[in-house]
Amino acid sequence: MTTFGNKFNRSIRRFGAKLDKGAHRLGVKTHSVLNRLDKGIGKGDVILRKADNTMKRISTMADLVPTPLNPLIKSVGVGLHTAHELSKNAKKASSSARGHASDLEKFNSRKYAEEALDNSTYDGFA
Repeated sequence: MTTFGNKFNRSIRRFGAKLDKGAHRLGVKTHSVLNRLDKGIGKGDVILRKADNTMKRISTMADLVPTPLNPLIKSVGVGLHTAHELSKNAKKASSSARGHASDLEKFNSRKYAEEALDNSTYDGFA
């Protein structure tokens, strides 16, 4: 291999290492943020679940005794139930994002480049 080939090979390896390191750092930071989000979602979910269950009980009791506040009680219950469902959806989105963060942490530019070349129609230097 020529001197130019050695320099080119070294610079490509350095570039690949920088890509891998950057992707790994991004994955670690993403995991850190997701851990904080999951903690907050979990705390909020507990509060929403308890309030939703309480409003269900109050709503069933309000059905037994007709009062002018029944529509208000039911609307608050519906709002809490919707918020609880949103919390569940946020948990699902967080788990999906966690999978992508794991992919970033395990990113290997050399393998990615090899797969891209294998899947392309490139014939090589002819």
